[in-house]
Amino acid sequence: MIQMLNNHLTDRFPEVNQKAACSIDFQRTLHLRAPKYHCPRCGRYFRHRFKGVRPRFRASEAFRLEVFETHDGGVTQAKLERTHRISAATTERWYQSYCRQRLSEMSNRPCSKVLGIDEHFFTRKRGFATTLVDLQRNKVFDVRLGRSEASLEGYLRRLRGKDNVRLIVMDLSETYRNIARQYFPRARIVADRFHVIRLVNQHFLKAWQDVHPEGRKNRGLLSLMRRSAGIIRWEKHR
Repeated sequence: MIQMLNNHLTDRFPEVNQKAACSIDFQRTLHLRAPKYHCPRCGRYFRHRFKGVRPRFRASEAFRLEVFETHDGGVTQAKLERTHRISAATTERWYQSYCRQRLSEMSNRPCSKVLGIDEHFFTRKRGFATTLVDLQRNKVFDVRLGRSEASLEGYLRRLRGKDNVRLIVMDLSETYRNIARQYFPRARIVADRFHVIRLVNQHFLKAWQDVHPEGRKNRGLLSLMRRSAGIIRWEKHR
């Protein structure tokens, strides 16, 4: 049996201010009156719950998500303090909370059937990072520090859905080829067109250097050789 208690100061229910998101450009605060309950068995007190508001939260999930997306879009905490009437500490706390939630959701995602692997320079202190791309949706799947098999071993072992990957697109790196063979056994390895063309271009320039050293040093001819034939105005270069 749960008993409903009245406020000792007044016979009205105590007011609870809830901040909610609104479709227009200003904030709306709802003043709600909620009863307070008491459980004689466990001795705990609790208030009435409202739909869309989590327990012990004074703002709706829609409003918290609005603050997160606005701050993630580049709006500063100082401006949010003026427009949404919340402190910078509250903005930071809500932002970190949603970041942890989305990170947890991303860590449990299965791999895509078509996966792209490439490396890029991260920082001088941390070196290179490996980027996994979902080529079916054209979105970044994950970014991990390191590009060696030893640095990526723990992450690749925990990665879900590796057996579902059917195609892996990568550069001509032997390290990534070994990683693909070991952790994605059912996937077919495809070399990225950009890296294949670059490799052919490097061998062509080397052959050009052996045949005609003077022409290889001409920047104008070098620029023409790197262009597509469809965009060259031949009458201009005759």
